[in-house]
Amino acid sequence: MPSLGLWGFALDDDRFYEKAATGAGIEVDLDENVVRIGGEEFPFALSPLEKKLTEIGGVTRAFDKHGKGIYNVLAGSGAAGGAGMPKTMKELKRADDVMAW
Repeated sequence: MPSLGLWGFALDDDRFYEKAATGAGIEVDLDENVVRIGGEEFPFALSPLEKKLTEIGGVTRAFDKHGKGIYNVLAGSGAAGGAGMPKTMKELKRADDVMAW
């Protein structure tokens, strides 16, 4: 489910949590839908809507830019990406560049 800046996916593989408990670095690859940690990959699913919201920069940015036309953009019938917005997942900043735990 899309939220305000948090991706809604869960990993059910206990091996992921074992590796995460060691403090190993975690990479989330939104283009390939995998989480990498300690040399292993763990797949996850995100809906096209969630990916589109990430590409646009979140619900608030999407609404600020597109107003009432937000549905058309999220449904694929409007223009995505605009000035200053990432057009691909590769253009997004790395999570460790923008978030601190």
